[in-house]
Parts: sequence; structure tokens; C-alpha cells
Amino acid sequence: MQQGYERFDRDADWEDARPRRRSAIGRVFGLLKLVLFLAPIALFAASYLVTDCGSGSGGGLGQLLKAGACARNEMLNRALSLPDDLGTLRRAMN
Repeated sequence: MQQGYERFDRDADWEDARPRRRSAIGRVFGLLKLVLFLAPIALFAASYLVTDCGSGSGGGLGQLLKAGACARNEMLNRALSLPDDLGTLRRAMN
């Protein structure tokens, strides 16, 4: 009968607090998920930094991506200048 209890003592290692090591496939899958998550952010940042909104040349999909980057740039600039605009309006009303 003691053999049964010894078996439970040997199986008690599942309560160990050590984290399991991930396999190489698990690490690659985690890295792939991270890349897929961050790719759109990197694309938007690159288009924001590289796009020249002053020129109007181009066509097709390139023009569409350029228009989107310029629109994001304009919205960001307007959002950042909003406190100054509201301050000017407040001074004009007083």
C-alpha cells in the first residue's frame, strides 16, 4: 500500500513553481505573432516619416497610401494645436 503513496509523492512535482521551457517552435510562433502585431504600426510610422505631402504626383494605390499618410499627419497636427486654438477662442470671448 505504500507504493501508491510514493507514486503521489513523485507526481507532486506538477505543483513546482518553475515555468515550463518553450520549444523552438513555440518561440518562433510567439515571435511571428509579435511581428504581425507590430507590422501595421511600423507601416504607418514609416509612411508618416517618408511621405512628402507637398507633391501631387503618383496614381493608383500609391496615391491612396500617400493621401492616408497626409491625412493622418494633418489630423495629428490639428489635435496637437487644439489647446492653443481653444485658448485663443477663450481669450476672444472674454
